Amino acid sequence: MQRIHTQMFRIGIIISLSLGILTNPTYSKNQKPSKPVYAALAVDAETGQILYQQNADTVTPPASLTKIMTLLMVFDAMEQGKIRLTDMLPISRHAAAQLPCKLGLRAGGYISVKDIILACVTKSANDAAVVIAEFLAGSEPAFADYMTQRARQFGMKNTTFKTASGMPAAGQITSAKDMALLGIVANKHYKKYFHLFSTREFCYNNACHINHNYRLLAQKHLKFDGIKTGFVNASGFNVIGTYTNESGKRIVVVVMGGPTPAWRDKRVVEIAQRLKTIRPQTYVAQNTSSNAQPKPVLAAQTVPATTHSVNLDQTPEDDSAPIQEIAPVSTESGNYSLLLGYYGSQLRAETVAKQALIQSKLGVEKPISTKRIRIGGRYLFQASIDKLSKKQVDQASTVLRHLNIDSSTVEQPSE
Repeated sequence: MQRIHTQMFRIGIIISLSLGILTNPTYSKNQKPSKPVYAALAVDAETGQILYQQNADTVTPPASLTKIMTLLMVFDAMEQGKIRLTDMLPISRHAAAQLPCKLGLRAGGYISVKDIILACVTKSANDAAVVIAEFLAGSEPAFADYMTQRARQFGMKNTTFKTASGMPAAGQITSAKDMALLGIVANKHYKKYFHLFSTREFCYNNACHINHNYRLLAQKHLKFDGIKTGFVNASGFNVIGTYTNESGKRIVVVVMGGPTPAWRDKRVVEIAQRLKTIRPQTYVAQNTSSNAQPKPVLAAQTVPATTHSVNLDQTPEDDSAPIQEIAPVSTESGNYSLLLGYYGSQLRAETVAKQALIQSKLGVEKPISTKRIRIGGRYLFQASIDKLSKKQVDQASTVLRHLNIDSSTVEQPSE
């Protein structure tokens, strides 16, 4: 009989799936496949009971599922008071040079921790992931080493990280079993932040980005609320999905090696539907505990479960100075408008305007507009902040430019 072992580690619970090697005629547990191979696993997030599995131990590149661990490291640093949501982090040439998916960050600029989190969740932005990695550990390779050590603390025995983003790198591997463990830890021990993984849309620098996991998040009958997708050529299309079933149990489903995003997501739903009718396998616990303590990871410790959530639209109640303070913009008014770009939907234009209004510190009382205009044979919506003085638009433009948000100024005729 195979087992799942649950043990206490420091102040948190670390769940470790300790299954034996599955028999596979093509790939072994420690053999990296030369092309994408299908693997899947479904598990009860509370008990660790495996409900479905196929090729669960086969190693494969994690792709952007890596960013889940990156974000957990960010949450650790926030809990330890090392960073705050409002902190502005520097963008290096290395970060700006990352290949897509990316935000298109400019070297020498700055990006907030809040935007890094949302960019990794939705856009799966590689440049954003590297920014936070370099800030927390000094370099991306050093951060990847910390990630691997953290993975060992979680019980992920077959995972090695080499990048903060999941971009292809020699020796960067994982398995469906280890990714299920990562999903369990994120769900159980980062409840304060877990809702961020269900963010549907994120707007930055005049562009809005839809969560790559939108198909699962849009499911009507299965209420998926996370976690993340990933893809590189060697791995195929990967995803970790989480939902609550009819009995109120939290379920983690991992699918790796899908041929297309749609096929992968359909397979997750099929597995979830199948779990309603099949009888779960039963495993007897093994004692695989070890007294060996891994090297401290950014003063890492398993974050205990919390009952309250973090609202990214609220300023943390912390009187310590952020990395960079931006002076408040003058509150006077005038006949100038700050133009923020053109968008295909009114909702996106409104979202961009509201975000710019907050980030520029103009004050929520300033009016925004989403004017519908015809450009090049199609209708677009122009986002703008209105009734500003010349001093306000100059100050706000400087603030937004510092945040890599382009804008332009127009003087409106006096009424």
